[in-house]
Amino acid sequence: MDSFYRHVVLYPPYIHDSKLPCTQNTFRRDDYVRWGDLAYRKGLSTNSGYVARINERHVEQSCEALVADVARGRLSADKLYVVDPPKLALFQRLGEQVTCGNVDGFNICVAAREGRFREALLKSSNRARMPPTADNPH
Repeated sequence: MDSFYRHVVLYPPYIHDSKLPCTQNTFRRDDYVRWGDLAYRKGLSTNSGYVARINERHVEQSCEALVADVARGRLSADKLYVVDPPKLALFQRLGEQVTCGNVDGFNICVAAREGRFREALLKSSNRARMPPTADNPH
């Protein structure tokens, strides 16, 4: 992974025991552990995890800001986005602003315009595909 990445973002975030609609996702229960471990080993931060005392107001504010950033196409080049399959189209609609691929069964998107990891996503035979639509049924 390129050294300029600073943050691993699960989208939507996985916050153990949060009841907020914004955190609802189809990640397996322990997927956040895998990405949290990567973040730890690489010295990165993450937006997901298991907290002792949950502050739902803070979670809601952070989550709403993330949703708004994705909706407006404001992705950060220093973030690695791990995207829940039902949410992948939100990233892919951004076109050339984002590169998405599938790594070990996870949809990964980056906004970085260069770097070895982005190149690997581009060359991957497992590129994340756009979901079927009426115009493009696959």
